[in-house]
Amino acid sequence: MKILIVEDEIIAADRLRRMLIENISDTSILDVCISVDETVDFMRLHGDQVDLVLLDIHLADGSSFEIFHEIEISCPVIFTTAYDHYAVDAFRQNAIDYLLKPIKKEELVAAVRKAKISIDQNDIVQKWTLLQEKEQKSKRLFSTFGNRFHAINLDEIRYIYSRDKISYAVFQDASKVALSQTLEELMTELNDERFFRLNRQIIVTASAIGAMFKHSKSRLRVGLVPDHFEEVIVSTNKTPLFKEWLKRI
Repeated sequence: MKILIVEDEIIAADRLRRMLIENISDTSILDVCISVDETVDFMRLHGDQVDLVLLDIHLADGSSFEIFHEIEISCPVIFTTAYDHYAVDAFRQNAIDYLLKPIKKEELVAAVRKAKISIDQNDIVQKWTLLQEKEQKSKRLFSTFGNRFHAINLDEIRYIYSRDKISYAVFQDASKVALSQTLEELMTELNDERFFRLNRQIIVTASAIGAMFKHSKSRLRVGLVPDHFEEVIVSTNKTPLFKEWLKRI
């Protein structure tokens, strides 16, 4: 766990650092900040690295609550102070705990462990959400055209092309379905690893690649399965990316 200590008293900061390192495994102290301005600057530059902030309320240049007016702190915060009347304000600012000075080792360890549980739970939720989004994104394509609604299994699509400003999904038996999305919109919905946009008119899957031929100026001509009614040319700048994509899939 990577911790930022915000404390303007050197002795108190050293004591916190020592208690954390000696009593909590896998802990590293990223830095010690002594003021509102220094903390804001640090979080703007390195905030994505911080797992937990230990935050004194009275700092060299003002109240630490001013920090939250300048930046958003998304990680858990443990407030440390000699005064007990700031608790309500503290818990409004993502506080995981509120420790009164002089801070006892047992209370500090318990608060940090509580923060770690919160971080782990949040990490699990984020991973689960991303997994669900990926699963949803990787299975089906939803599209409407006219008064028809289509839920298309992505595994059934061989390629998608655009003609006269209409996109069409082509299947293994050469049948096709008109889609409401443009190719640009489709590329934001489709799994990038499964689909590759060869040029401005066509998106392909690996199963659609029948043969490849050298074309002029380092370009490729690609034969598709099922056959496409026009030559499919991969541009010079797309050709190396296309070859790399084929190696990955």
